[in-house]
Amino acid sequence: MLQEDYEKVLVEENFVDDCRKEWPNFIKARKVHEAYQELVAAGFRRTAALDELAGQFGIKRGAAERFIKVMNCIEEFQDFHSEADVEAGRNAKDEYDITMRAQKYFEYFDELQKSAVQRTLQVDPELRAKVFERLYDGDFVSFAQIRKIPAISADRYARDKFMLGNGHQAVQDAIDWITVTGMARKAVNNNERVISFKRFVDNLSAKEISELDPLAVTGLEGILTKVVEMARVVHSNRAS
Repeated sequence: MLQEDYEKVLVEENFVDDCRKEWPNFIKARKVHEAYQELVAAGFRRTAALDELAGQFGIKRGAAERFIKVMNCIEEFQDFHSEADVEAGRNAKDEYDITMRAQKYFEYFDELQKSAVQRTLQVDPELRAKVFERLYDGDFVSFAQIRKIPAISADRYARDKFMLGNGHQAVQDAIDWITVTGMARKAVNNNERVISFKRFVDNLSAKEISELDPLAVTGLEGILTKVVEMARVVHSNRAS
């Protein structure tokens, strides 16, 4: 059997939905990425190459593009860990081990290639290096934590926790910090809204007040009463 025919059989058995076997996403992505590189080397433009891949592998064009982006990110990860960095105190890792970890954390790389995360890591190479180190060490306990990287980068204290802490606790501490500060900012914003509303009411003229619809006045009274009562109960509980 020719190599080309053999490859077609493999693709048919592992990409088509009703077949007996199914490759892990990492293997599928690698096959698509290899085929894409061959098409580009043969002179295909990106759009035409994606269309060709969609037909060749029986997948949607968006899926082919996703696989390519993920594998590009994985290649960066592999290059990072396969080279020693004396200044950073990082030794080169075993290539087989790197590949196994890339396969294990495939969904994490799917999150890493998302545009917001990618932009953050491109402008912050020190954080990018730390993310790759923590990913290799298994410090991320879920791929959802990857989505928090832009917020961590934007907060100096959270970034310090992420960069300087130990193990998975450093990741969680950074996420906890941005969660709490986010809630605090929301509370501050709510306070500002209330104060602004008070100013608005204080500045209403007698004529403007008299022109308020009775239904609106009743609704306003009910809302303010509820807010005041709830706030007093919370403050009372905190004081006790």
